[in-house]
Amino acid sequence: MNEKELKKKYQRVLELHGEAFKLLQEYVHGMVELHGGSIGFDVKDCEQCEEDGEEYYDQFPDVIEIDGRHDTFPLAVTKVYLNENGNLRVDGEEQGEWGNQWHKGLYTREDYSTYKSLAYFINEVLERSKN
Repeated sequence: MNEKELKKKYQRVLELHGEAFKLLQEYVHGMVELHGGSIGFDVKDCEQCEEDGEEYYDQFPDVIEIDGRHDTFPLAVTKVYLNENGNLRVDGEEQGEWGNQWHKGLYTREDYSTYKSLAYFINEVLERSKN
């Protein structure tokens, strides 16, 4: 394969990636809307997890990176929802080196990786609710 053919392949990858990102956005927003504007779960405290024989952090389906004031931080998502303006927001527990803190109403990054994680979160929460 020559360089021109490889560049064409790369352009196709970029096109597909853009299409996939749009589909992920539609999926996440659509599922949240379909489920009353919010998808989440109730977090068990450490004591309850211990009683149930579970690890505390295993209850969180996914962790996303959130842009903070000075740096990014990992957020274990507990809820995805649309605010009054129809914008996507998340709640969750920051799992950082400075200790765990709860956050509500955080903006998410508008990128493929974040939406892929949110789609995974939504699927996991909805599957758990079936059981």
